[in-house]
Amino acid sequence: MGYIPVNQKLIKFETLEEHLLHSLFAIDFDKVSNPIRVAPNESSTYLDIPINSDNFYVPVKCSK
Repeated sequence: MGYIPVNQKLIKFETLEEHLLHSLFAIDFDKVSNPIRVAPNESSTYLDIPINSDNFYVPVKCSK
């Protein structure tokens, strides 16, 4: 294993937030194993997603 030079033309360096907002089409949420919450905190309620729905969830903002 080695290091990747910073000036490498074939690799784009980006933060996780940049990747989520600009490189993904949609994020999949499974109601059982990965439920989506109404707000980004542990005490928030879950969003009511119908089972077997074909909805897409597109990130528009990242909260830290």
